[in-house]
Amino acid sequence: VPQSLQKNANQCSITKQFTIGIIGKPGERVYKEATRALRRIDNRTGLFFLQGNLSVKDSNRSATVLIEVKRKALLNLYEDESYQLETGNQQVRITANTDLGAIRALETLQQLLSVGKGRYYIPGVTIQDAPRFPWRGLLLDITLHWMPMDVVKRTLDAMAAVKLNVFHMHLTEDLMFGIESKVYPRLTTVGAEGNFYTQENIKEIIAYADQRGIRI
Repeated sequence: VPQSLQKNANQCSITKQFTIGIIGKPGERVYKEATRALRRIDNRTGLFFLQGNLSVKDSNRSATVLIEVKRKALLNLYEDESYQLETGNQQVRITANTDLGAIRALETLQQLLSVGKGRYYIPGVTIQDAPRFPWRGLLLDITLHWMPMDVVKRTLDAMAAVKLNVFHMHLTEDLMFGIESKVYPRLTTVGAEGNFYTQENIKEIIAYADQRGIRI
């Protein structure tokens, strides 16, 4: 539930010409997450949007969704994750002090997507939002039950959808060692019975989480 939500009579229609524009000083994270948001909305509506992967060239101030970010954030506790989302009849405008705030707003945008009278639209709202708690975490204990990479990524996607921001991986236990050691390989070949994350896997998980504004 947002900190503040006010409804209005506006409705911003979602058509095949739907686009996202990004201005300010957003950093790479926002472009990737905006692209992912674009694909998710496209999959839900089946409209086959014309816009491709977003980059610095996508700065059209007349885009259906305009995102303005002041700076790139660090994934630290108490970093600013606030945002404002406002729906007009022609445009949804998202403003945030940091890219993390913009990412949280994009998840709210997914929640707002509505359908009625044969069309998709974003209902008229003005939302002011910021986290109630700075640490919003989830623990995945792979020492008790092994989780393959696709499950880890699916979990991170779900965390992003509900705006969680800390991912705790329990990787070692007295009877299980879940991360590759190049110095002591028997920790995984014997101790983990072959179920473990390589160091490259861990780097991939960290990057995947970072893109979604989640620290590990």
